Amino acid sequence: MGLKVKVIKQLTARSALPGAWDSTTASGAVTLTKLSGQFQQIDPGGAGRDVTLPDSQDGDFFVIANAADAAEALTVKDSAASTIGSVSQNDMGIFYVDSVGAWQVFWMISGAPS
Repeated sequence: MGLKVKVIKQLTARSALPGAWDSTTASGAVTLTKLSGQFQQIDPGGAGRDVTLPDSQDGDFFVIANAADAAEALTVKDSAASTIGSVSQNDMGIFYVDSVGAWQVFWMISGAPS
């Protein structure tokens, strides 16, 4: 038995998420807001940095890539300063809000930004 697929809408142009991508070199701690791009490429700028996630609701997420040129980690924290995870040099983490409103690590990927 074959799989039946119905095309709902054919894409005729490249898809984009305006404002969803941010790239920065940090000079101190980084605080994200609900208006920050969901995809973050952060160069810690010579030292390990804290990245604080905003209060959020179920289903929210951020993808954070560490673009460091040396062994500088990004320590990802919630708004109460609890550590959620650490993103090492050239790695990427996916962080999401679970059904009870707590930030969690979904996945850590090695060798992310270039």
